Amino acid sequence: LFRLPVKRLFSTLHSSVDSTEMKKFQLLAQKWWDEEGEYSALHSMNGIRVPFIRDTLLNMSSNYHLGSPLSGVKILDVGCGGGLLSEPLGRLGASVTGIDPLEDNIRTADQHKSFDPVLARRIQYKSSSLEEIVEESVETFDVIVASEVVEHVADLELFIKCCSQVLK
Repeated sequence: LFRLPVKRLFSTLHSSVDSTEMKKFQLLAQKWWDEEGEYSALHSMNGIRVPFIRDTLLNMSSNYHLGSPLSGVKILDVGCGGGLLSEPLGRLGASVTGIDPLEDNIRTADQHKSFDPVLARRIQYKSSSLEEIVEESVETFDVIVASEVVEHVADLELFIKCCSQVLK
């Protein structure tokens, strides 16, 4: 696969981040872990999406560890919000980098993961756009998760191109 020079292709002048969506999520940044609040649907979806992601990855590889089936898998969780999906993937053994352009979301995610010392070793959160990650992490991740995110991006084509650049 031919790859163009990253810094020229993905200038930070053009971004997939939608500023209108950022303002909306800014108001809810402290509410990610309220299972009965605005994000209750995302909490309930984890019962389906976490096993789906786990089983899909396990079907692609016969090399997994009992009790920690995603051990050794590097995942980028794009638009991680407060870490609702990053945490269960980390508990399954994955090394997760969760990114979100909203700093308050990352603060909430960091605070919540601090309650579990295992997650502190497996999850790293960054307040970052996907384009910024591309500039520092080309072909780094085994898996890109962008769950419940694409409907919030300003430039879907750029978003998909960026995801492909950081995927091994």
